[in-house]
Amino acid sequence: MFVKICGMKTDEQIIYAAKLNYSMIGVVLHNRSKRFVGIEKAKELAKCAKETGIKSAAVGLTYDEVQNVAEYFDYIQIYEPVKTKFPTIFATSEEPADNIKYEYLLYDMSRGSGAFENFRSWIEKYRETIILAGGLNANNVARIIRRYRPFGVDVSSGVEDETGEKSFDKMRKFILQTMF
Repeated sequence: MFVKICGMKTDEQIIYAAKLNYSMIGVVLHNRSKRFVGIEKAKELAKCAKETGIKSAAVGLTYDEVQNVAEYFDYIQIYEPVKTKFPTIFATSEEPADNIKYEYLLYDMSRGSGAFENFRSWIEKYRETIILAGGLNANNVARIIRRYRPFGVDVSSGVEDETGEKSFDKMRKFILQTMF
């Protein structure tokens, strides 16, 4: 199971995610997000990810938000269907048009808010590339995986404590629920 953890802000978080065998980390470059990091910090976090051997994604709503750091990351994750020269995770809450090119399709009803919604039936035809996101946590992820059998899952707020920081305990509990 491919498991991505988004909203990483420190080297320590990335090192722990790699130790827990998460597949990929995401670094948010959308400046209205509480998980936002600036360009220089994003480059540092991408370097840490490479050193630990975990894949990384520069995450933004638009290509403009990630283009200045895209070359430092393994992937870019954006919510707009534009062609880029970088491996892309296309994030959406709607079924994509056939002409959109991407390596992975991230289905996110919440657009980063962490609000859980039921997943649409059309996602099943994208099973080989789809990553489910939006309100996942240790209490619901195993059920979602069994029900939809996606390529992967993505978590952010579901592994945060009450202050909005990543909780190492919640990170551990989440990844354990994906290994059944």
